[in-house]
Amino acid sequence: MNLQNTLDLIKKQSFMLSLKYNFFKEKLHFKIQNKHFYSSYKTRPIFIFPRFFFFTTQLTSFRVISTFEKFRLQSSYYAIIHIYGRPFIVTEGDIVTLPQKLRDVTPGDIIRLNCVSKLGSRDYTLKGQPYIDEKLFTCRARVLELTKAPMSYFIKKKRRHRRIKIVKNKQDYTILR
Repeated sequence: MNLQNTLDLIKKQSFMLSLKYNFFKEKLHFKIQNKHFYSSYKTRPIFIFPRFFFFTTQLTSFRVISTFEKFRLQSSYYAIIHIYGRPFIVTEGDIVTLPQKLRDVTPGDIIRLNCVSKLGSRDYTLKGQPYIDEKLFTCRARVLELTKAPMSYFIKKKRRHRRIKIVKNKQDYTILR
């Protein structure tokens, strides 16, 4: 009796899971078809992160692949990279000044920037949720120099106190190309 009840419970739960899976699959397929392929302006198609390919139909996946090939044939790209949680918009050949010192790098090192939230060109945009898969792009930067800003002085004072404190600061910078 106890075993039979357990088996019935397992069958019921597996049936409910399959219903939830089918509902999620249909909902996601509807969302991909209607929302993510075209922006509100209808002139700039948006390509979403391709990890949802297994939910799409043959026609939709063909449309996504052909859009991705058109995106790859563009002449110039921009990327929004994240370094220590801060976003930077870069293109090829830009010089980026980071307001902190990167750990374990020396001038001349080439680093790979793998936290990219958006890749784009003039006509297409590739968005990640939150980041784009590293297999789809290559973004590298050379460390040009590790510098410091000139000494800056700040005066800290509280009202109705005679004490004045002068705070000195030399900000570290990392310059990438």
